[in-house]
Amino acid sequence: MKIAVVLLAVLAAIWFFKASRRGGDSNRKSPSKGPEKPGLPALDMVRCHFCEIHLPRPDAIEGKKGSYCSLEHQRRAEP
Repeated sequence: MKIAVVLLAVLAAIWFFKASRRGGDSNRKSPSKGPEKPGLPALDMVRCHFCEIHLPRPDAIEGKKGSYCSLEHQRRAEP
């Protein structure tokens, strides 16, 4: 009989722990959408044709063969 009472107490503690963790999740957004900050527009990203790093389109340098992250990479890729 004592084992049943201890087991019931452990199960109740686990249930309370899980219920308290579940309570705060109702206000969260789904994780598939990713973090969104209100008021900040999403930037279009491009890849440097030379080193293949991704950077925002406004920061990229456009060349004949594509976008570049710096003038040096543009000069080295487009002699």
